[in-house]
Amino acid sequence: MAGAVVVGLVAALLTGCGDAGETSGAGVPECEASGELVTIAQAVPSATFVPCIEELPVGWSFGGMEVRDGRASFSLSNDRAGVRSVEVTLEETCDTSGATELSGSGRPGRFLRVDQLATRRRGAWLHRFPGGCVTYGFSVPTDTYDFDAFNVELESALGFFSRRTIAADVMRRYGAELDGSTTST
Repeated sequence: MAGAVVVGLVAALLTGCGDAGETSGAGVPECEASGELVTIAQAVPSATFVPCIEELPVGWSFGGMEVRDGRASFSLSNDRAGVRSVEVTLEETCDTSGATELSGSGRPGRFLRVDQLATRRRGAWLHRFPGGCVTYGFSVPTDTYDFDAFNVELESALGFFSRRTIAADVMRRYGAELDGSTTST
């Protein structure tokens, strides 16, 4: 119990607290052991991976993070696609109906769903793995942004971080266990 309190305090100090169990205004969830990734991991205790930012390409910026029990999300803005043009969401499950499964990407259970609209292409990349699913929801203007270039930039910007590594870092730094941590990843 004391370990959970320590982890909760660390996450609260790093991110600030909102209403109804939500946390917003956090720092950038970079692909390294950090308070932001601890907070994301605690939101979905079953997830063996958490989404993170590898490195933002030129023209991209972090838009903010929101965490609540069972769901964590953060947004990215792009100078060509617009404000909050990408929403990255971690949940325990996701609906892949209407999506095409893709292979050979080196990413877990990857699916793509795209809706072509007159001026924008909207859709989602979905990544399923044990205990969780990450969705990269996107909205891209068709007249000012090449969709293939957008996908290359998005792919380079985002990554996954192992829950096991986060749990080991929490134990090493604070002598506490990450709630719901697993030993199988």
